[in-house]
Amino acid sequence: MLNEPKKSVPPHTFSFKKTLLFSFLPMVVCTVATNLWYPAPRQPYWDIVDQVRAMYAEGRIDERMQFAREILVKRARPQASDLENNIIRSLAETHGVLLLEGEKIIAAAEPNGIPGETLMTDACHLNEAGRDILIQAYEQEIRRMLDMSEAAPGL
Repeated sequence: MLNEPKKSVPPHTFSFKKTLLFSFLPMVVCTVATNLWYPAPRQPYWDIVDQVRAMYAEGRIDERMQFAREILVKRARPQASDLENNIIRSLAETHGVLLLEGEKIIAAAEPNGIPGETLMTDACHLNEAGRDILIQAYEQEIRRMLDMSEAAPGL
């Protein structure tokens, strides 16, 4: 019907499928680290940032990280959340693509396990040290994939 709304499909889905269909090379996708130390919801939710900071100051780290994750899924924001990372995980599993858990790698490299504490420049961008950590993780995974392809010709 002419007046019927079209179903919205994220544009990244199309590029992901196209890459899979037209590529004979192994592929690695990566979850996105998001800044849970300083989540940045858009206005009018800035008061939430103060709540999150207060929880850290009180030593309520686990509670604070869970709260930050929840607000990022529910509020408009310029950064990734569990919602987007779960989409990446689902697509990787569905299409048999290797998954690099960038979110977990960055969290493990932070002093208190909280992404954004030292390895991000803002709500969603890694600093140089954070990028180096992910580059090393990609390199390790790619080398592992190359070793597999030498052991099993045709990959």
